[in-house]
Amino acid sequence: MKSSSIQFFIEPDNGFSNGVICLNLERGVISAEEQKVLYKKTPIPVWEVDLRSLQLLRKNRVSIPGFKFKTYANINGRIQAWQLLDFRKKSRAAKVRKAIEKMAQKKMAEKRRPPLA
Repeated sequence: MKSSSIQFFIEPDNGFSNGVICLNLERGVISAEEQKVLYKKTPIPVWEVDLRSLQLLRKNRVSIPGFKFKTYANINGRIQAWQLLDFRKKSRAAKVRKAIEKMAQKKMAEKRRPPLA
């Protein structure tokens, strides 16, 4: 791994996902090491992966139905759920911007409409 202070771990959600990870590992597509880590005082079986392997697996997750896993990171000795690469909910500001754009489009459409006689 790189000399950074972040380690990445993935926890397969089902046996199929674990099989996909093992298959990618056997073919040399990813580099991973199986281990157990403590997350919220509970030991969980995970695969330690580097960032490149994590990005490849995320692409596979989109293209392979049923391939699901949770991502964790060890940042400065603390294991935490990692969602930086995951899809996030839209922020309130983004929702407001979208609503304003929609209202502006509606006003433009009303201006284009000819008046009723």
